[in-house]
Amino acid sequence: MSSRLCVSLCSYNSNIPLPPPPSLVLDEPTNHLDMESIDALAKAVNEFDGGMILVSHDMRLISQVAKEIWVGKSQQIVVISV
Repeated sequence: MSSRLCVSLCSYNSNIPLPPPPSLVLDEPTNHLDMESIDALAKAVNEFDGGMILVSHDMRLISQVAKEIWVGKSQQIVVISV
């Protein structure tokens, strides 16, 4: 089972009568995008009214959308506020 499927299944609880909150999981979304497309993606992400997990090495996108960065290093997670 893929990690994306696991995250989506874990975020859904059938005992709650409300629909699950909107969420996005983006894994390296800027691969094969030019700078104009990255800026358009950043605008869409910033207008999205929900939660998001973003995995990216693209500092152009990260600098436009990140409010908090989690860095995995030496078997620990370091949280960096932006």
